[in-house]
Amino acid sequence: MKINRVQFLNALQKVTPGLAPKEVIEQTTCFIFTKNHIAAYNDEIAISYPFDIGFTGAIENKELVDLLTSLDKDEINVIIKDNEFRVIIKNDKSGLKIQSEITLPLDFLEQEIQFKKLPGDFNEALKTCMMSVDNDPSTVFGYVHVLDDFVESCNNYSFTRYTLPDAIKKELLIPASACRHLNKYKLTAYCKKDAWIHFKEKSTGLIFSCRTIDNTYPDCNDFLKVKGKKITMPEKLYSVLSRSKIFASDKKAPDVVITLADNTCTVHSQNEKGWRTQKIDMNVENEIEFGIDAAVLQTVLKNINRAIVGPSSIKFKAKNYAYVINTIDE
Repeated sequence: MKINRVQFLNALQKVTPGLAPKEVIEQTTCFIFTKNHIAAYNDEIAISYPFDIGFTGAIENKELVDLLTSLDKDEINVIIKDNEFRVIIKNDKSGLKIQSEITLPLDFLEQEIQFKKLPGDFNEALKTCMMSVDNDPSTVFGYVHVLDDFVESCNNYSFTRYTLPDAIKKELLIPASACRHLNKYKLTAYCKKDAWIHFKEKSTGLIFSCRTIDNTYPDCNDFLKVKGKKITMPEKLYSVLSRSKIFASDKKAPDVVITLADNTCTVHSQNEKGWRTQKIDMNVENEIEFGIDAAVLQTVLKNINRAIVGPSSIKFKAKNYAYVINTIDE
């Protein structure tokens, strides 16, 4: 059969987030082919993408991608013979071993999934809430929380809540590791079933599935109740943060410390190789200090530069989301 090499590589790329970096469970580093689908599964994420391939089996991902990338023809001839995936272009012939028996537990992907529509800006909500999700997957704060008409996340120094135009009927806990990949897809529908949450791309038919947990996310409404003075962050802060990232710590978050006092905004970053402190004029009186990820604050400043300063936190309020930072107690 003839296959468009570029389309084939694009299809493989679509399911790549479902691959494991190394094989802990058999076939988790393989692309799985089921006649009219390509899939990948690493025990935490499973992705299925429609592609008419005409055979069933598993092939190691690296060798397949490297082979297809090395070729310079857009259309290739493929023959399945003697448990091999053979690519033939005139005098150039290659063969990759096919594991004919699929050992991964992919049965749940073959079951009927009753999808429900997602709000149109759900992708943007996930992307925004990645600003304050915890990096520890062992806690509930290592998940983005979806409930009714909002999406939220929290770590030990900040909180984000994004308001959706429409409510989602089911409560969802989506692992941060999955959210980092979900933002690459145009999600249109979802289904929560057993220990999995399934998302669908209507335009392609791709299904992205991730494990979830049965846990209670705490009520975070109090984070939003910030009362105090309004301040305007200096325009130069964005560019100062870019320079501060040179010495931002890569071992912990937050990676910069900002102090507001005596009409000055001081940005300090430090790592094992050096440090940097820069001051900017600013209309502020009461002393406030907080730690934050420099890139996250830059993202916030693109949308809004005004904030409310309370006794123990600072709140930024954009059109669709609120971002709250805890201040540092001396």
